[in-house]
Amino acid sequence: MCATIKNKCLDLRWNLHKWCAKNLKPVIWILMEQLDYKNIHLAIIAIEKGAKLMKVPPQNMYMRLKKQGLIHNFLLPYYDELHTQSAEWLAETTVETLKNWEEALPTTT
Repeated sequence: MCATIKNKCLDLRWNLHKWCAKNLKPVIWILMEQLDYKNIHLAIIAIEKGAKLMKVPPQNMYMRLKKQGLIHNFLLPYYDELHTQSAEWLAETTVETLKNWEEALPTTT
């Protein structure tokens, strides 16, 4: 890999770490150590775009998704299926799924 591409990749990863630290608190750091970068990136896109769609802060969206178990039971395990869709579709589907799960399932603590 040429040095320029490697540096851009490192910059992207560093910016992602900074965004996570600012918006999602240190819990996301644990996820990043356990899972592939691409899976985490997809979850962050779903959280950020879904939050914009719902007009709520990303932290609120993250906490609601976490409370329902959607991050570990929907976004991360189905990366292969979800990453082929547009960011808008991912946001809409994540919001719809969140609302359905909140109505139907008891929350986990």
